[in-house]
Amino acid sequence: MSWWKKKKLVPNDHRALALLRFAGDFVTDAIRDMDTHHGIQQQSEAERMRLTSELMHFCFFALDYWISNHAAAQQERQGIRESLCYHWQEMLGDDVDGQIMWEASQRRLHEYAEIVNEAQAGDADKVLGFGIKLTECSGCPKHPLLLALIPSLFYGAMDAVNVELREKE
Repeated sequence: MSWWKKKKLVPNDHRALALLRFAGDFVTDAIRDMDTHHGIQQQSEAERMRLTSELMHFCFFALDYWISNHAAAQQERQGIRESLCYHWQEMLGDDVDGQIMWEASQRRLHEYAEIVNEAQAGDADKVLGFGIKLTECSGCPKHPLLLALIPSLFYGAMDAVNVELREKE
């Protein structure tokens, strides 16, 4: 049975799915740009999948971060976060690979949150820490384009969250 038959969609689900679409589109575009301009097509399929997965983990973190820090009411933020987690987990699947990806996402949430909590001088330290963590986790060298994607993705997630949370107002 498909997930959409298991659960009737409510407004938070639509918003969460729109945010996951943002993440998927961003990662797809980033990988395509890196293929076109920076030769990551020379990487093995396993390396490309690892990079794609790590970019999605970072997107998931960024969305969660901006939802948590939005000015919307706590109950509204929590509802969207729950829907986001539900649909992310559904997208990953309930097989062994899906569970491994879910567990990796949870680890990344904590690792990126530690960077936020440790950053002393503000956003620049956060973004640099995110870039270093992403390159470590993806196994990619500190590629300039990959490091340049971090602020774009992080603040793009903020814009996407702002759009989705404003739509209800």
